[in-house]
Amino acid sequence: MANSDKEYWDAFYARSQLTKAPSHFARLCAEKYVAPGQIVVEAGCGNGRDAVALAGTGASVTAIDQCELSIAELRKAHGTLANLKFVADDFVTYAYPKPLHVFYSRFTLHSIGASDKKALLEKVIRALSPGGYTLLEFRGRKNELNGMGRPVPGEEFMYEYEGHKRRFIDGDKVVE
Repeated sequence: MANSDKEYWDAFYARSQLTKAPSHFARLCAEKYVAPGQIVVEAGCGNGRDAVALAGTGASVTAIDQCELSIAELRKAHGTLANLKFVADDFVTYAYPKPLHVFYSRFTLHSIGASDKKALLEKVIRALSPGGYTLLEFRGRKNELNGMGRPVPGEEFMYEYEGHKRRFIDGDKVVE
């Protein structure tokens, strides 16, 4: 992930007071796809709210984010949970465990370039156990922000807007 992206997220989490409640997507995934004892990795955990919800199922959750300040705060707040680990790293280059039962990514896939997305998903597919899940929520082509801002050179459907790069993804192509 580009250094400017890391700086953006460091500043974002330093100034933001975000909700601690899990996202609707995390609640749905925890209810339908995550079970006790499973190995789960969340890519781009942000303030950790979804990782905490996923760990609440009894799964063993590793939550990755490049924002070291956020990760340090999450370790302090949730360090007593034996089945939840926070890792300061780049989720694109992270060495995913095998077998991986669930890969969870909410609003992170659209923040990386197409070649990083391809490399990440190939790595995750190789790590997934048979019957494992890749649970993704991302900004799609129909999103109201699509086309807003400055096009990012060399990246189709990616724009920099309000200091943040977003690529608007064709969900059907991700499934392929």
